[in-house]
Amino acid sequence: MATRFRVAGAVGTEGRQDPYVFEALYGLHPSDVKKISHKETIEILNLHANVIAHRDKTGTEEFYKRFAVFIQALKRSDPGVNYLGGGITDATCAAYWSLLECQKYEDN
Repeated sequence: MATRFRVAGAVGTEGRQDPYVFEALYGLHPSDVKKISHKETIEILNLHANVIAHRDKTGTEEFYKRFAVFIQALKRSDPGVNYLGGGITDATCAAYWSLLECQKYEDN
């Protein structure tokens, strides 16, 4: 799953001519994503990008809402702290697990 992010990162986020597309896929500006080294965060950003870009399936509204909550919590959190170690009382941790447990795609 991390392949999509690594490909995007490999091209260099500074030179992107489409930061709005990148942000729509990953939820953050390329310059912010570049700073992330936390594996689980990269995976959740990739999950969102994969759901949006899926050719045959449509993401659920609930998934997109929960992703937005996760991104807002992530933006407010300390980037140097592993939010998963904070337990369910940590807003970013709670949003992360809520997103993972959510149905990703609409039923056909």
